[in-house]
Amino acid sequence: MQATTQQIGYLSSLPNFVNMLVSLAAPMITERVGSRRAFLLPTDFILVLLWLPILAIPYLFHINQVWWLIAFFTLSTAAGSLIGGPWSAMMADLVPPEVRGSYFGIRNRVGGFVSLVFSFVSAGLLQLLTSDTRMAFTIIFVGAMVSRLVSLYYLSLTPDPHPALPFVN
Repeated sequence: MQATTQQIGYLSSLPNFVNMLVSLAAPMITERVGSRRAFLLPTDFILVLLWLPILAIPYLFHINQVWWLIAFFTLSTAAGSLIGGPWSAMMADLVPPEVRGSYFGIRNRVGGFVSLVFSFVSAGLLQLLTSDTRMAFTIIFVGAMVSRLVSLYYLSLTPDPHPALPFVN
């Protein structure tokens, strides 16, 4: 996309700044919805949908592609940060306190391993498709969307132990 140093700076800093601001609003929004699960499911689906415009940038946006990427990635990060607090509170209620540390330790270890494996798979795909990087990135982003949809399915099966009390721990 021929990004400038300034644009790369915006891409790495603006989503983090917006993430911080949006994280402050998540508890209030969740309380208005009335249920963590009722808040998480549509917000997570919006997060999946926000991968579509990122995926479409090289195909539909022929000018200012980097600025479109910054905008869509910032929106995606904002949606993701809305999910963090309510999800953590719900999981804290679902996982008994005596196993919480080991559960989240194992969960984070498995998640880190899966991220590492798919980073190598993505790098290999980019190396394999050096002549068509758009196709490589399309496959990677579609894979991310499908993974997020699978995650959303399993989240939809998760009960909310305190549906009327969003941040009770």
